[in-house]
Parts: sequence; C-alpha cells; structure tokens
Amino acid sequence: MADDDDAGGAPESELQVLRNSAFLLQLVCLASAFVIGLVIKHYRIRWLHEAGASLLLGVGVGLVMWSANTTDKVTRWLDFNEEVFFFLLLPPIIFDSGFSLHTRDFFNNFDGICALAFVGTAVSTVTVGLIVWLAGAVGLCTGLPFLHALIFGSLISATDPVTVLAIFQELGVNIDLYSLVFGESVLNDAVAIVLYRTLLEFETRGVTFVSLLGAVAFFAFIFVGSMLVGTFFAVVVTVFFKFMGGPLLESHTHIETSLVMIAPYCAYATAEALSLSGIVAILFCGIVMAHYTKPNLSTESQRNTETTFKVLATLAETFVFLYIGVATFLESQAWSTIPFAVVALLACVAGRALNVFPVTGKINALRNPRRKIPKNHVTMLFVSGLRGAIAFALASSAIRDLGESSGRAIRTATLMIVLFTVITVGGACHALVDGLDLRAPSERYAADAEDAERGDGGDAERASGGGGRSGGGGGEGTGGGRGGFAADATRSDGGGAFAASASKRDRYADDDGPDEALMPEFRVDTFDERLANLPARLGEVRHADDLDLRGKVRAAADLVGRVANAATFEDIDNRFIRPYLTVKEGQVGSRRGSPPPPPPPPPTTTTTPTRGGGAADAAPGGSARLEGAGSRSAEGLRDVALDDTGGGAPGGEDGAAPLGLPSPSKARR
Repeated sequence: MADDDDAGGAPESELQVLRNSAFLLQLVCLASAFVIGLVIKHYRIRWLHEAGASLLLGVGVGLVMWSANTTDKVTRWLDFNEEVFFFLLLPPIIFDSGFSLHTRDFFNNFDGICALAFVGTAVSTVTVGLIVWLAGAVGLCTGLPFLHALIFGSLISATDPVTVLAIFQELGVNIDLYSLVFGESVLNDAVAIVLYRTLLEFETRGVTFVSLLGAVAFFAFIFVGSMLVGTFFAVVVTVFFKFMGGPLLESHTHIETSLVMIAPYCAYATAEALSLSGIVAILFCGIVMAHYTKPNLSTESQRNTETTFKVLATLAETFVFLYIGVATFLESQAWSTIPFAVVALLACVAGRALNVFPVTGKINALRNPRRKIPKNHVTMLFVSGLRGAIAFALASSAIRDLGESSGRAIRTATLMIVLFTVITVGGACHALVDGLDLRAPSERYAADAEDAERGDGGDAERASGGGGRSGGGGGEGTGGGRGGFAADATRSDGGGAFAASASKRDRYADDDGPDEALMPEFRVDTFDERLANLPARLGEVRHADDLDLRGKVRAAADLVGRVANAATFEDIDNRFIRPYLTVKEGQVGSRRGSPPPPPPPPPTTTTTPTRGGGAADAAPGGSARLEGAGSRSAEGLRDVALDDTGGGAPGGEDGAAPLGLPSPSKARR
C-alpha cells in the first residue's frame, strides 16, 4: 500500500473526493458481489461459489484499474491493509464462528478437532517449510532461509474453508464431518497466528535449545492466556445477564443486544493490550457465550444477536475476498517467483496429506469403532484445506517482518495458492459431496435416534448428544452396539474399556448392571449411576480384608477412573457448570440442542370392552406398544397401543377395538 507521503501536497478537498470515490467503488463492488451470489444460488451454479465469485470480481476490478493506470491517490484506499483486516474485518468473522458453533457437536468431536488443529498444523508447518527450503537449496525455485521457510509454512497452514462450509450447510452434510471441518478451521486459524508470532521470535533471539524451550512456553502462554481472557469476559457477561436480566432488559432488547456485542470486542482489545492473541480470545469468548450467555437472553435478543453477528461476518468475509482479488494487480507482486508458488502449492498438498491421514488414523485407533472417522470423511478433510484471508493477511505482514525479498515471494505464493484453492477446489465441492456420499448420517446418531424412537433404554441419550450412554434395558446388542449398548463393553465416546478381570481388586470394580438374564455383557452404566455408586464402592474397597494397601489404592483409582471415563463434557457441564451460569435451561433458540425429553407417563390399567359388555383388564404398560404398532397384520388385525381406547369410545375413532382385536361391527359381519 502506498504511504501517506504519496499524496504529495494535494489539496485536502481533492483528497476527500478521492477517498469518497474509493469508498463508493468498494460499496458498489460489495453490493455486486452479493447480487452475483444471489444469481449463483438462484440458477444453482455448482462450479462457482460466492467466495470464488467475490474473489474473481476483485481480480477484475484490480485488473481494470491497473490497465487504466489509475493514480496511487485512489488505489491507496483500495489496497489490502493487514491492519484493517486484523482490527476491523477479522474479529466479527472469528466471533461469529464461535458464537454460531454447535457446542455439543463441537465437543463430541473435540479430540479429533484438537488433534487436527494442533498436531496437524505443526506437521503441516514443518512439511511445507522443509519442502520449500530444500527446493530453494537445489535451485528449483527462489530460495528462502530455513527460518523464513518455516514461517511461511506456519502462515500457509491456516485453512479457511469458507466455501466448503457454506456448501456443507446448503447441502446438509453429515454433522460429524461438518463439526470436524468447522472446528479444525476455527482452532487452526488461531494456532497458525500464534505459531507465526512464535517463530518470529527466533528472528531476534536466534535458534538455540533454550530459545526452543522458550518458544514452546511462549506458544502455550499466548494461547492459554488468550483463551482465559476470552473466557473471562464471556463468564462476566453471562453472570451479568443471569442476575440483571428480566423485564427491564426484555423491554429494551436493543440495549441487551448492544451489551452482548461489546463483550467480544472487550476481550479482543484486552488480549491485544496484554500482547496476547486477540483472535484466540474472541474465538473462545464466542464459544463460551454461545453455550452460556445465549440462554440467559430474551428470545428476541437471541435472534437479534445471531442476525447481527451473521450480517457483520458476511460483510467482512465478502469484503476480504474482494480485497484479496483487488490486491492481485494493485500491489506489486514478485511474479518472477511463480516457480516458488508452484513448489509451495505442491508442498501444501503434501503437508495436508501428512496432516490429515496419519492424524485421523491415530484418532480412529483410539476411538470406539462406532465413532471412527469414515474414509470418505477423511478424504473430504484432506480436500477441504483451502487457504484464505488469514494466510494472505499474515503473508502481507511478512513483508514488514521478514524483509522485501522473502516477504514479497511469500505473499505472491500465498496469493496464488488462495486463488487456486478457493476457485478450483471450492468449485468442485458439490461434486465431491455427491461423489463421496457425505450426506449420510453418522452411525451413532442414526442408532441413537432409532433407539429413542423405539423406546430402548429409559436414559438412552438423544440423537444429538455425543456418545450414546446406556439406558435401562431393551435394544439390540449386536455389532458395535445400538442405543448406548456396546458389544465390546466400551463407551462410544472413547471413554475406555470395561473388560472383566479375575483379579481380586476387579471384584470391587465391577459395575452394577441389570439382571444377568438381560444381556449383562452389554450393560454400560451412565456417569450419574457411577458417581452415585462411587462412595459405596470405595467403602467396600476400604473394608476389604483380602486386599493389601497397594491393591486398595489400585482398586480405588480404578473406580475413580471409571467414573471419569463415563463422564462426557455434557455430564460435567450439566452438573457442575451450567446450573451456576444459566437461568433458562434448554430454551428454544439455543444452539445446544433440544431440551431433555419429558418423563414417561405412569403406567395405567386399561379396561377393554368385550362383545358381551364386560371388561378385560389390560396389563399395565404405559406407552408400551405391540410389535409393528400401527400396521395391519395378515389376519386383518390392527396392532395398537395397550392404553389406546380411541378417546374413550369403545372401538376408538375408526371402530377398531384395543389390543388388535377386530372391531365389533366387523366381527358381527
């Protein structure tokens, strides 16, 4: 971007006109991008997405202005400015990512998300850095110092699958896949930014063993400190709305919405003032506010805040892609380093492969078979590693941080990679979703939903919850387990195996279960059951005469570990956190999922009218139904609920008698 001195003594009135003209051009481009996006949606153009269209529109505008040799006095207001990006455009995008997060699905896949975001980003950074450094060393492309190559690897590892996620939402892909891609991209951006800042420290301190340890500590300090800052402001605003919310704020929803909008920017500004990462702070502020603050808001304010942040994020995202496109021709690029860009693109593919496939393989090795990441999901994870705004913004900062030579080569390569991935890979997403069959529901969700519908297990977890804890009985117990039953007696959220053992201490660690006649090998106790039984079990261990001190300690540790293994984030949250922060449990409009189902009705005794005018008592069953309820059997009998009397009239509304007997009118024929 041109410096302020380029205006060279122009009158203030002329500068004002030029600024207003540039601003008007930006608004026209922004409106045009939205109109083009509507046209793409209306005609269902699959080979081009709104993000790619905005990028191409920006490239076209930049090309026209470059061809017309437009004065720097205008273009200086249109160039990509990383300061504007980081302080004005990026915060609403990142906060909306956290605030619109489906926290339950996010934490159900938290192990995979963290592995891909932390381990995967580190692997990608090293892979890309080594490849471009070696390619430069042998003369295939522009050479970079090894540290600069690693810094390039860190910034180019920031994924930005805006196009992929938008298509996922439009087509309704598998919720586990969406959570993995979305969660990885959200955390990956923050990790890449912190890793970039960490590697820059070596520019001044040099690379020694002490500096390496210091870099690791610096990374942990920046990330954890920023996370705590964001969480602090989210908790403060949550507690405020819990105790101050009520008729006063509900009658002034515009003030309520305004207060919600201030909190994330306070977190961002505080983190930056403390030399931490504002992006990490505002991300976790959004995640915590989505889970705890939103239920404390009035229904209207919930809608208002979601809409407001979505509008701000959409404007910022579209503006960023226009910005990047315009910068293609308005900023001086190192076009002679095109071979370096090609090598960097191939290095990104290799880094993504070494990131996704080994990491997901390790995740699957540790997960229950029912929660393994399918191969088609792994393939889409590999493809969805698009590069976008954050990578380009960091590359623009590299010119200042690393110098003109390395910085311009890095920015040009990053720009080429962003253009290629957003336009080509983003345009192929529709075909990939259909070809890889990515709309199929997760096996665990399908099984839990089926069992919930069939009534298997009084405490069977809802289909949106993560992991399928066991209920009170019934259901199928074959294969990988259904509705919370695991054939290998393993919890579906990877909590650990509960294999029987003949040792003495395991006699006290065996879990209480149903009668042995009712498939005891499939019984898996819930967290609440294990926590309630823990004191009694520990007492048994303490008074066990056949165990020495070491055996008692091991048995007690085993019992406590099994309680911890049975716990999910939802269990801990419901018992220890949410009651102290929220006042409206399960409120409609919250993204935490549906409220808990109502308890089943008490058993009733139904009298069945007979042809002779008497009554036969049906066995108490509450909501129990005969197999195939609602269908007509080969004998012409209708299966109905045991307590279904058709509104009290004999034979029901259609004249059918309870208990599947023929109706009196048909019997008389």
